[in-house]
Amino acid sequence: MKKFTYRGFLLKRGERYYYKYKLPGTVKYVTRALLPEGAVFATTDLETAKYLAQVVWDNELKRQELGNVFEGNLKTLAKIYIEFAKGYYPAETSSEASNVELSMRALIKSEFALNNACDFGPRKLKRVRQQMVDCGRLCRREINRRVNVIRRMFKWAVSEEMVPSSVYESLRTVEALKKGRTKAIDHEPVRPVPVEDVQATLQYVSPVISTMVQVQLLTGMRPGELVIMRPIDIEKSCEGFDGVWIYRPTDKKTGDHKHKTAYLGKKREIYLGPEAQRLLKPYMNRDPQDYMFKPVESIKAVKKKMTGGYERLRESYMSDTYRKAIRYGVLQAMDDGKIDKPWTPYQLRHTAATRAEREFDIKTASAMLGHSSISTTLIYVEQDMTLAAKLAKRIG
Repeated sequence: MKKFTYRGFLLKRGERYYYKYKLPGTVKYVTRALLPEGAVFATTDLETAKYLAQVVWDNELKRQELGNVFEGNLKTLAKIYIEFAKGYYPAETSSEASNVELSMRALIKSEFALNNACDFGPRKLKRVRQQMVDCGRLCRREINRRVNVIRRMFKWAVSEEMVPSSVYESLRTVEALKKGRTKAIDHEPVRPVPVEDVQATLQYVSPVISTMVQVQLLTGMRPGELVIMRPIDIEKSCEGFDGVWIYRPTDKKTGDHKHKTAYLGKKREIYLGPEAQRLLKPYMNRDPQDYMFKPVESIKAVKKKMTGGYERLRESYMSDTYRKAIRYGVLQAMDDGKIDKPWTPYQLRHTAATRAEREFDIKTASAMLGHSSISTTLIYVEQDMTLAAKLAKRIG
């Protein structure tokens, strides 16, 4: 028979057990419901209650030895981390703060929200993850990403001496969901869009959107970098670049570099060749501080009879409104039988990367996309299976 060493005593309220105890050196008693793993209500079994009381006692002693630890529940820790993320990841250059908030919702709404954060372990993390799977709205990759954000929260909490390092280390043992071994949705990876489909869609969008799509296809820049282009951010006279212009995405309000990895201190330069320059020249003849692509100009070009209401429009496109404008043209092109499948501006980056890799090499594609690691570029480049076919014809 197992010998229990916990101090205090068990309370029975109705049919359920609770544990009342006082830690060494303290004068206040604490009462906790004895909940088995994943349970909502306290246990009704005496032996289980004794075992759970021992677990609580051991954990409390460890926490007392560590000294400065977080005494709040999981919900409180999640909210603290959300506030930290909002300050750490600038909303103007990164959507990571929003991603953190979405990931934290799983903890805040979970059955463990009111449990002590220091008691969160691998089995509870798996339970939270399974709830994400069961909701049926999230794909496998998104669920894995959100679980990684939760782990990152505990890593941060360890660095702030809010939870013991053992909590984070235990959560690292939870492996990611594998393809084909989970009920979670599995979307196909983003693939390049055929250039023919892009060209067929251009006639269904405004001249402004048409220019934006063509420039993005030529340069492989991100939608967020495209929509904030201004004449002042483009350097025309670049020594040693043989007439190529250089565009450096910059925040209009602060003057700081504005791109995905700006907070890491990395610079982003996008090179504009002769064809991109030809497309952009009509938009260069304006106030250098003005945005080049304006929604009001798109609407005026398409709806010439529209009167008023322009003051409600933003001074520039956003990534989302740019995507919606393209989607409008894509749906019209599909209705007319010009294209078979829908596409998004994010696929244009993949198309540009694949073209650069096939016509030059992977290093060139990596430089064009602004990646510091070639392994990241490989995600964007579609594998050329004709090379395998040529090899088979030659040696097979």
